[in-house]
Amino acid sequence: MERFSLAIKDPRLRLRGMTVIVFALGVLFSVLIVAYSQQVLDGSRRLVRHELPLLARIADLKVKLARQEATLYDYYATSDRDAEYAESARRSYTLLDDIERSYGDAEPVPSIRAALGRLDGLARRLRGPLAAAPDVEGETHPVLVRASEIVRELHAELDVLAGLIEARIFARATETQETVGRMAQLAILFAMAIFLVAVFVGYYIDLYLRASLERRRLAVFAERNPNPVMRLTLDGEIIYANTAALALARRVGSTSVRVLLPEDLKERLAALRGPMERYEVWQYQRESLSLECGIHFLPDLNIFHAYVADVTERHLNEAKLVFQAYHHPLTALPNRRMFEEVVDKTLVGPEHGGKPAAMLKVGVDRFKVVIETLGHAVAEQLLQAIAARLTLALEESRELAPNATLYHFEGDLFAIFVPSLANNQVPAQLAEELTEASAQPLYVAGREFFVSFSTGIAIFPVDGRHAAELIKNADSAMQRVRNQGGGGFRLYQPEMNAMAARWLALESHLRHAIELGELRLYYQPQVDIRTGRVASLEALLRWEHPQWGLLLPKEFVRIAEDSGMILPIGDWVLREACAQNRAWRDQGFPPVRVAVNISARQFYRQHLPQTVGAVLEHTGLPPDALELEITESIAMEDVERTAAMLHELKDMGVRIAIDDFGTGFSSLAYLKRFPIDKLKIDQSFVGQVTSDGSDAAIVRAVVTLGHALKVRVGAEGVATAEQLARLRQYECDEAQGELYSAPAPAREIEAFLHAPHRVAT
Repeated sequence: MERFSLAIKDPRLRLRGMTVIVFALGVLFSVLIVAYSQQVLDGSRRLVRHELPLLARIADLKVKLARQEATLYDYYATSDRDAEYAESARRSYTLLDDIERSYGDAEPVPSIRAALGRLDGLARRLRGPLAAAPDVEGETHPVLVRASEIVRELHAELDVLAGLIEARIFARATETQETVGRMAQLAILFAMAIFLVAVFVGYYIDLYLRASLERRRLAVFAERNPNPVMRLTLDGEIIYANTAALALARRVGSTSVRVLLPEDLKERLAALRGPMERYEVWQYQRESLSLECGIHFLPDLNIFHAYVADVTERHLNEAKLVFQAYHHPLTALPNRRMFEEVVDKTLVGPEHGGKPAAMLKVGVDRFKVVIETLGHAVAEQLLQAIAARLTLALEESRELAPNATLYHFEGDLFAIFVPSLANNQVPAQLAEELTEASAQPLYVAGREFFVSFSTGIAIFPVDGRHAAELIKNADSAMQRVRNQGGGGFRLYQPEMNAMAARWLALESHLRHAIELGELRLYYQPQVDIRTGRVASLEALLRWEHPQWGLLLPKEFVRIAEDSGMILPIGDWVLREACAQNRAWRDQGFPPVRVAVNISARQFYRQHLPQTVGAVLEHTGLPPDALELEITESIAMEDVERTAAMLHELKDMGVRIAIDDFGTGFSSLAYLKRFPIDKLKIDQSFVGQVTSDGSDAAIVRAVVTLGHALKVRVGAEGVATAEQLARLRQYECDEAQGELYSAPAPAREIEAFLHAPHRVAT
């Protein structure tokens, strides 16, 4: 089809087509003219050879009849014309025979012959009486009269015959006239067709001449082309090459431009030769260069034009585009697209044989905080450092998983694919290696960062038989780790998908919890161990869900952080806690501080001090009646920013506490820069303070450190009198836990505000 379309566009083929049309029209016109001319010729021949002589013979016959009649009368008068009459009668029969042969079986001819016979009979009758004696009695007169009547009848019959012949002549003339008319019309049509063909021929001749002129002009000015151009013979011999071709040949390392053409040039050119123009493009390598050659066959000039281009850079760009399609632009690690293709291809391949494989989905904890506080530039540098740390950890774990590959999906999400497992413990061991690798700080943009990873593990084929299913299930396991605080790993379990569905439902309902009045604040006393009085009350968030009842923070706070709802919820907690403390003071209760937990997103937003100041001003609560608690991990996320933020809050008069102390990676060098008022020992250490020597040593060290920094030390999760006694022995300042009171609504906690609460030890 392509070849046909090219032929239609060739002016020379169109000219040939027009020539064929003209020839066909000429042949048709000639055949028709010959046929019509033959008809005219046949009619003319019949007119000249038959009809007109026939009329002449009829006229002669009438003359002969008149002479016969006159002969009879002369004979009657003189009696000496018998011989002449006989000769005249013979000639009349001769003429009648000619008429009959020429006309055929015409109706008047038999009657004419019969009349001539009767006339001859009368002549014989007349000859007898006249020969005997003169016609005294008048016997011959009636015979003569009858002869005259017969002659008149003969003239009438001859006139009828002449009329028939004249009608035939007129019919022949009309037929000839019509034929000549058709010939004239045909001549006019042929002339018009020839004219139209001549117009088209002229147009295509002009088009062809223009195209030929343009091709010749381009051929003449090829030297001006900045790209290599060569002119080749039909056998592939180079008859011209411009300066750009010579320059490219030198770049290839040759002085001959022949090096720019394919080695099998003759075979390729032979396939291009034909009656019409053809153009093809070839690509091949010359040394380190990628060349592209376009060959244009010009049949009217019997030459080839070759246009050569160096497409090395284009090929590099194409390879770069392919690389970008399958790699993350920031870390250059394989991306999710490559992960899915490689995993699906590997798992279904016959060489894999259905052997166990594993996917680890690794999420960087609290990475959104870095973006919101330090911006995308620092966050991207941190991601690059994390990718390098994960790559190094994977290299150090080659003995454990020699064929494992690291992928960077998007944002803070990475993945590791282990196509074959030496044993079932490999994924968990690899996740532990990653957790250990996160213990060391990262230094980015002049800052020190401590990061942790939440890792979800899915095993092939138990947890999925293709990439999409493995990703989904590994993500469910990873989200489970994140919802439990991060910094660990979990193997996927089927019930996690049901939990994920619940998380989605919780997120949808959480967006309306504030406006529906479903959020609640519970309070738990923080008691001075020496006096037994309530030193402060920690405000703890609860959600009164209409379907699932009272929900603890661990069931929805992580969802709030990921969805961004933690900011309005945190502001609501701060307002409600300050307003409740102000109400207790107005009601005459002993003044206590209220402690409010600040999430990472709240802490790192730019206007936290302004928000706190606005709440204190609105509620009328003194700044020293508010204690803000931040976790050790939040404090160490960005030491410089943390120090600046805490000093700004401290200058307002607000008290500062470091929560969950001992679980992070803080050092005394950084800790002393923070204007803190209290260290709170994490309950994981307090719970084993009486049974585990290591935990006891940590608790004692934290108390000693706090007092050295001149800050108070509190312990969380105190559940037994033995634990309280040990804390008192270590001179811990405050205790908080079930031993005194579980978290309770404001009206139930008011009993703690009037009198000391001592516990027997």
